[in-house]
Amino acid sequence: MEIGHLHILVNDVDESARFYQQKFGMNRVTEADFGVLLIDGSGIDFVIGPADDEAIQGQRMHFGFRQKSKASVKQKFEELSVEGQEFVTPYTENDVITKFSLNDPDGNLVEVYYARSFN
Repeated sequence: MEIGHLHILVNDVDESARFYQQKFGMNRVTEADFGVLLIDGSGIDFVIGPADDEAIQGQRMHFGFRQKSKASVKQKFEELSVEGQEFVTPYTENDVITKFSLNDPDGNLVEVYYARSFN
């Protein structure tokens, strides 16, 4: 398991994306309702999302543990379920991402996921 992405919150997603593209050479890969995905070849996905009320309440600012397969996400979810872990978002799977999330002891959102490669 490895840390695979960082998701920050900003007031202007496009302005911030341009900043990271121009100043740090990040490449804009895609965008969705959660924000803009930037990559730089390091293997860590950098997501810039809108700082709205939901996000400020801790539902979007987070980090994620990237898994090597959809099956490994499901296995980890099942292991934690057996232990009685409560989840913020349940196990979900679609064409782009397979994921679930939980809070650490201090309330930080932790996502466990597998995503198709954008590299």
